[in-house]
Amino acid sequence: MRVVSHRVLYPERGCCLRIVPLGDLHLGHANCDEELLDGKIASIASDPWARWIGMGDYYECIGRQDKRHRESCYAPWLHGEDDVFVGQRKRWEAKAKLIADKCLGMIQGNHEAWVRDRLGLDVMYSTMLENVFGERSYELALGVHGFIRLTFEREFTTGRSTSRRRNFDIYAHHGFGGGDLAGGKALKLERLIARYEARLYLMGHTHDTVVLSRRRVRLGVKNRLEDCDVRAVNTGSFLRSVVDGQQMYAEEKGLQPLPVGCPEINVDCETQEMTVSV
Repeated sequence: MRVVSHRVLYPERGCCLRIVPLGDLHLGHANCDEELLDGKIASIASDPWARWIGMGDYYECIGRQDKRHRESCYAPWLHGEDDVFVGQRKRWEAKAKLIADKCLGMIQGNHEAWVRDRLGLDVMYSTMLENVFGERSYELALGVHGFIRLTFEREFTTGRSTSRRRNFDIYAHHGFGGGDLAGGKALKLERLIARYEARLYLMGHTHDTVVLSRRRVRLGVKNRLEDCDVRAVNTGSFLRSVVDGQQMYAEEKGLQPLPVGCPEINVDCETQEMTVSV
């Protein structure tokens, strides 16, 4: 397991860091909502307090030789493309480069892992990460899960020579297992809270948005008791589960239709209190 660290400087109370988990995009599938994804990327690029975390399954990663292949499920820009893996990867790279400087970490999804294990193709580490992030690619690569430590540091410009620092830990996992009901997804989030020490837990893979809120008591500075909030969040998807005129995977497996998009977590830089918008 790897740990990625970032320093977050803020000038005054009231500053909030906006964290956007982008995952389960399935770019290259005909039913990926690219318009919604492009809008989210544009909002991150234009917001100086926005940061994002890659949660895996950036592209569909299903080739024409795959038994799951259906030509009608490819996005129009893949029609006639000889190497669909390269086409999907380049499409995502062009989008990710727009916000590359704001990335906090990159998780690998099961779709990227499937191509690596079954076909021997690296569509993430020696290609996409290096093409998008360059020398920072190793710093940001977390594998299937890992920790991201944010150190919030308030800079005092007058009257004080010292700064105030507090750590805020995020545990992120692409996700695992199946299940249709919200209770099963919540149980997976509960297991993360029990196994890893963090303030924010992020999990993808389920294509759903489930938010758990907990409180935790700990010893803070000068041995004072602190009551802090803990959040665990399923990070959604940009793949529509129901489309007029097409029979989708979710329908074939009897899964419930889910909304597209991703939640956003706002963290107060001074207090580390969180709000989650879905």
